[in-house]
Amino acid sequence: MKVIQKIAAIVIKDDRFLLVRKKGKDIWTSLGGKPERGETEEQTLIRETKEELNCGIKIIRRLIEVTDKAVFDDAQVHLTFYLAELEGKPEIIDGNH
Repeated sequence: MKVIQKIAAIVIKDDRFLLVRKKGKDIWTSLGGKPERGETEEQTLIRETKEELNCGIKIIRRLIEVTDKAVFDDAQVHLTFYLAELEGKPEIIDGNH
């Protein structure tokens, strides 16, 4: 079975948990995404945060890895979660995110 690797940031501030939603989708998800070729997990979170929120991210520590059935694909999804803080003010970006 195909395995989809994703890296996700858990961002908690003022007792609130950050979720993002792609434009045109009804599903809320964690900040992050799939690594590009040769990219580390940390580099993935830095790039995805810039693309999705146009701000930086401070990675605090790796939390956990989980593997389960993907919701929308005939595949397994392998998720690695990091505790992180946003750096700068996040912006809503028109387009894919």
